[in-house]
Amino acid sequence: MICVSIGNITFNKAIDIINNENFVELRLDKMNVTTDEIKTLFSQDCKLIATYRKTNNITDDERLISLKTAIDSGAYYVDVDINNSDDFINEIIFHAKNKNRKIIISYHNFKETPSENFLNNIVEKCYSYNADIVKVACFVNDISDNERLFYLFNNYKNIISIGMGEKGKVTRIAGLSLGAPFTYASLNENDETAPGQIDKETLINIFNKMEDLKNKND
Repeated sequence: MICVSIGNITFNKAIDIINNENFVELRLDKMNVTTDEIKTLFSQDCKLIATYRKTNNITDDERLISLKTAIDSGAYYVDVDINNSDDFINEIIFHAKNKNRKIIISYHNFKETPSENFLNNIVEKCYSYNADIVKVACFVNDISDNERLFYLFNNYKNIISIGMGEKGKVTRIAGLSLGAPFTYASLNENDETAPGQIDKETLINIFNKMEDLKNKND
């Protein structure tokens, strides 16, 4: 399953995309939308992830209001970064669970891929919040970094382990076959919301070719 991640677009453009996709992540930290527009966006007939990362000019209270509005309006998942305060995480989880929404607890490292021990500790901490899915996204500086990200699939279920950057692209392709519930894609080549993100059309073509090869070898 592919989730199209979108940001840096207008409200109207977001509506158009949502109405033509089955699964979309809305990066609210990259969008300039009002509370009423958030209500409209998350009321659409589409599986939606509400994500609002920390930004310098937005307070935690503002982010809480936006995420709670998304939850109330129909978000299927809400993604909360583990680097938020315990109070922030717990408040979002409490609100989401009361609405029967699913929780993604995520960890991001835009500089490197930490050690195996560090990653395991992070994942355990994420699961301690009763996450439905844990997402780990780390920048890959060397191809060997991918091994540590792949290794997480051996120990955990309902985990998405992603390598960011050009050298981490393989994780976005292999993750589904290793057990990830879904993978992220950009809508187009120039619209990525994370380093190394692959556009949806390219991913579909890759998966189709992999399926063709599998069928030929069966």
